[in-house]
Amino acid sequence: MFWSIIGAPYSGKYREASVIHDYYCATKSRHWKAVHKVFLDGMLARGVDTVQAQLMYLAVYRFGPRWDFDVDACFCKGCPACANPVLKRVAKYSPVYNSSDFDQLRNKLMAGGSTLEQLEDDADYQLNTEILKTRR
Repeated sequence: MFWSIIGAPYSGKYREASVIHDYYCATKSRHWKAVHKVFLDGMLARGVDTVQAQLMYLAVYRFGPRWDFDVDACFCKGCPACANPVLKRVAKYSPVYNSSDFDQLRNKLMAGGSTLEQLEDDADYQLNTEILKTRR
């Protein structure tokens, strides 16, 4: 879905990072977060511009596959129930691309002021909301 923006996954400075990422997504022999993070680390090691690498990482983090993870069963941020969240285990999930979710993450990244960890939290919240809506 992002090829039209960033190019094919097996070209450019991020080619090696894409191959490694895709291998571990297929084998699921590492935790999904570590697999997506190695994509970022690989791009930075090959000289991809930091902002472009972070943007591509956020796209993979938010819309790439996840396996064996917990979903917080609360829709809000900060309510009293969130202090003791009810977690639901998910064996695997392939998120649905949502351009407004991606735009929100991209705009926050470009504006600065948010750490990568804060953007990951935002992406997790978006995904939790997506999953809970589909499982109602």
